[in-house]
Amino acid sequence: MDAVGSDKGLMYMKAVVFDFDGVIVDTETPELQSYEEMFAQYNIPFPIETWIATVGSNLSFDVYEYLNTAVSEQGTDGPLDVESLRAQRRRRHWELVLEESLCEGVLETLEQARALGLKIALASSSKSDWVLPLLERHNLKSFFEAIVTADLVQRVKPDPELYTRALSEIEVEPHAAVAIEDSVNGLKAAKAAGMECVVVPNPITSRLVWPAELLYLRLQSLKDLSLSDFTAMTISR
Repeated sequence: MDAVGSDKGLMYMKAVVFDFDGVIVDTETPELQSYEEMFAQYNIPFPIETWIATVGSNLSFDVYEYLNTAVSEQGTDGPLDVESLRAQRRRRHWELVLEESLCEGVLETLEQARALGLKIALASSSKSDWVLPLLERHNLKSFFEAIVTADLVQRVKPDPELYTRALSEIEVEPHAAVAIEDSVNGLKAAKAAGMECVVVPNPITSRLVWPAELLYLRLQSLKDLSLSDFTAMTISR
C-alpha cells in the first residue's frame, strides 16, 4: 500500500463510497476495445491518450466526430452514419462487459464493510440504466444504502456533487468516509468533497498522470485493502 502526499493525520472511517466503472466491474477495458474495433474498420488509429483523459467524467471528447473528420480527410468514404455507428459500438461494448467478472477483491471488500458495520454507498458518473443492471447481474445491489448516478445530479466527476449527495443520503460527514476510485477525475471529485481516497487503477487508468499534490492511497488490487486497519490508521497527508 503506497501513501501519496505529505504531513500526517488520523482518519476514522464510518463509510465507504465506491465508484463503479473500473472499480466494481472493469467496463473501461471493454469500452476501449469497442472503440478500437470501430476505428479499425476505417484503418484509423484510435486516439487513446485523448480518450483516457475523459475517463470517469463527462469531459468533452466527441469520438464519433473525430472519426468522421478522419474518414473525410482520408477521402475514402463519405460522411458516416454517426447514430448507427454509435448504436453498433454501444452494443459491442455491452457484449464485452457482460463477459467481465467483478474486479479483484470487490466482493471481499463489500463483505468486510458490511461486517464492520460501515455504511456503503456508490457514486458513479454513469447513468442508472448502465449501473443498476450490472449491479443486479452480479448480485451486489443489496450492499448499497445509497446509489447516486449521473442522472441524479447536475454535475459529474471531477465535480464533487456525486460524492456530496451520496454522503448526504447515508448521513456521514466527508472526513469520516473513504472513496474507492480508479481515475484521476474520480480522485479529484472525492478530494473536493473532503474525503480520503483509495485509488485502484485498472489497465486503462493506470496510464494516467496522477496529481502529486493530492493525498491518496494506491493499491494494486482491492484484495490488498483491509478495512479493519483502515478505519483508524495514520496516513501521509
